[in-house]
Amino acid sequence: QIYREATGTASVEDKGFGDPVQKAEGMAFRRACARLGLGLHLYHEDMS
Repeated sequence: QIYREATGTASVEDKGFGDPVQKAEGMAFRRACARLGLGLHLYHEDMS
């Protein structure tokens, strides 16, 4: 099993979609995935 933790932040005064807790959890999940190398191919531009 693999475990990786991350933290996220969101402004309480942000008037965008979703609540601050949801945004912080999403940010933490994306950071944890990036640290494990998941989805890195999505960020590389085509070199041709």
